[in-house]
Amino acid sequence: MTDPSLAQFRHGSFAEVRRWGPTLLERVHGSARLRRLQRASAGVCTALGRLQLSGIEQLPAEGPVILAVNHTSAWDGALLFGAVRRPVSFLVKVEAFQPAGGLVGRLLIAGAQLPVRRHRIDPAPVRLSVQLLDRGGVVGICPEGRRGDGSVTVALPGVGYLAIKTGAVVVPVAIHGSTALVRRRGWRRPVVRIALGPPMSFPSAGPGPINRGRWLAATEQIRTQLAELVRSTAPEFGSRNPHIEKVD
Repeated sequence: MTDPSLAQFRHGSFAEVRRWGPTLLERVHGSARLRRLQRASAGVCTALGRLQLSGIEQLPAEGPVILAVNHTSAWDGALLFGAVRRPVSFLVKVEAFQPAGGLVGRLLIAGAQLPVRRHRIDPAPVRLSVQLLDRGGVVGICPEGRRGDGSVTVALPGVGYLAIKTGAVVVPVAIHGSTALVRRRGWRRPVVRIALGPPMSFPSAGPGPINRGRWLAATEQIRTQLAELVRSTAPEFGSRNPHIEKVD
């Protein structure tokens, strides 16, 4: 029986993900279509803002990775999707798949993004994320669960669960200035800064049930390190870091 509370979300179902989205292997190793979409995303973002990227060497070239990203704007996922070379499957709220009669959702699904129904247990995206990480892919997640000031004062436990379940490396990512992409105060393109921090490793729990305390503790460790990265890179990011790559 269909849940009436989900009737408004006609797009972004996992039937559409399986029909229109990349295969598991494409999500891990990339494809010509995904590379085109990554270049298009980077092009749109650089047309709207002057992007500065640091710490890209922190992203492992292969193996399972969780990108834990602070969240202030709907553009955060698009920015990172276009900025890194490896394909990233982001967990995105299902509401973002609805505009334009589902055309936005079709584009997001083609770009490897995973719709998530918030405020409830949603096993399908979690199951696919685990499979993807077990194959050595990259999953993006905003631990805060919703847009805010991006300071990461709270984190939902999903990021810790995935880290403990799969043993994937967690790379914290701080994004500054993404809200200015659509709230510009003049003609000059705003600066958007993306900083990747040192990877975090957690031993895999292996098959079977996971002790709840373990993934809650992992979540707090990730939240703490991400919040510190956001704080330390925010004030004078450009002048203090000599390893910034301009994505212009």
